Formats: sequence, structure tokens, C-alpha cells
Amino acid sequence: MKKLLFTIICIGLLFTASGCGDGEKKIAQLEKDVKILKSGLAEKNQEIAQLKKDVSVLKSGLAEKNQEIAQLKKDVNVLKIGKAENIQRIEQLEEYVNILKRKEAAAAAAEQNLACQNWSDEAETEYKNGNFQKAVDLREKVVQQDGCDEALRAKNQYLAGYIYLEKLNDLDKAKDAYQKVIDNYASSKYDNGAKTKLNELQQNIACDEWSVEAEAEYNNGNFQKAVDLREKVVQQDGCDEALRAKNQYLAGYIYQKKLNNLDKAKEAYQKVIDNYASSKYVAKAKKRLDALQ
Repeated sequence: MKKLLFTIICIGLLFTASGCGDGEKKIAQLEKDVKILKSGLAEKNQEIAQLKKDVSVLKSGLAEKNQEIAQLKKDVNVLKIGKAENIQRIEQLEEYVNILKRKEAAAAAAEQNLACQNWSDEAETEYKNGNFQKAVDLREKVVQQDGCDEALRAKNQYLAGYIYLEKLNDLDKAKDAYQKVIDNYASSKYDNGAKTKLNELQQNIACDEWSVEAEAEYNNGNFQKAVDLREKVVQQDGCDEALRAKNQYLAGYIYQKKLNNLDKAKEAYQKVIDNYASSKYVAKAKKRLDALQ
């Protein structure tokens, strides 16, 4: 519009400043320019109309996209709800599986404990029947079962040591069994008993070694050394009573037969009678003592 107004003003100026001949040419030129302008304006209007159409199309597509997005959001929410329900269901199933596993483990443990108790009872029966090796084998079988009740395993470990010591005379295995009670079942009621037995056992081992050494010294003619070792055994309260009775009697024998000390021999024989009344050496001691009277 500004350009058209400018053109009209220019035409007026031209009429004022020049003649009509020149004015007609200028008018023709101006009319041509106007047509060109109108043509350009029509093209612009067409472009604007196309742009409006394109905008409408875009708006329509955007609405469809928004609708799609809204639907997708709705679908996502549905999936989320389904996922949450599935997760909850999975958790419930996992808990149920764990419950079943715990029940299965408890049943297996109960079955194992029952088997261990049966073996322990069987060991007691074998012991009473004098089958000591069978009894100790069953005791150790209980100990080897990790699933068995710990208190029952501690008991059988201790009793295995007792059988080795008192019935099978296997001091090394007895020592090992008692040590296992101390190492593996420190909180059990058998711990103190095992410590006491182990101390006694170690003492007995020492006494046994002194007794063997005394025999060697006697055979080598070292009679004073031999009798000193015999009396050393007797003086150990922790030593096996039968071993002490034996050494007390043999001390009397050495005093009588090798050192010719009859007073010491009488004293030694009398101690056998007084201190070891249930020993097999009492009868021997009485016989020798009567011979010295």
C-alpha cells in the first residue's frame, strides 16, 4: 500500500512538472507497475493462503500426535499397574518358595537329628554289650554329621575319648578326642570334663614313660635310679591308679632284692595294701611282707 501511495504522489508531481505527452507515458508506465504490484500481491496472498493451509495441516497433525501421546501415556500407566501387580505376585511366590525351603530344611534337620540319636543309642547298647570298637565307631559317626544337634555331637565326641582311654587303651586317640571337644565344643557342658581328662591323660602318659624308663634303668643295673622313678610315678595323684599300684609294688621289690633295704621294702609293700586295696598287687605285697616279718 505504501508503494502504491508513493506512486500516485509521483504521478501528481509529474503532471505538475511536465507536459501531457510525457504524462501519458508515465501513466502507462505507472499502470504497468501497478499491474506488476497487483500480480506480486496476488502471489503473496497465495503464499499466505498456502501457509495458512500448511499451518492448519500441522495443527491437525499435532492434535493427532497429542492424541497418540495421550494414548501412549495411558498405555504406559496400564503397563505400570500390571508390572506392579506382577512384582507383588513374584514377591509372594518367592516368599512362598522360601517358606517351603525352610520347612524342607527343618524336616531334613529333624530327620538327621533322629538318625544321630539312633546311632548314639546304638553306641550305648554296643558299649554295654562289650563291643567297644563298634561303640566308638558309632560315636565318631555322630560327630562327623554336620547336621546333627551340636550338644549331641559334643557328648559323642567326649564319650569316644572315654572309650579310647578306658576300654581300648589307645591313649593317642583318647587325647585327640578330648582335644576336639575343647576345640570344637567349648560352650558345651563336656568342655571342662574333657580338659580334666586331657590333663589326666597327659599325666598318665608322663607316668607311663617314667615307668618304662624305670624298667630300662633296672635292666641296666641302675637300681637306685629305677626305684626313684618308680616312686615318682606313685607320687603323681593324676596317674592311673593301677599303674601307681604296680610301681609301688615294684619299688618294694627293688628295695628288697636289689638295694637290700628291708625297712623301705616293708614300707613300700604296706602302702600297696593300704592305698590300693582293689589292686591285683595287694596279694603279692602281703605275701612278700609276711616273708619279711
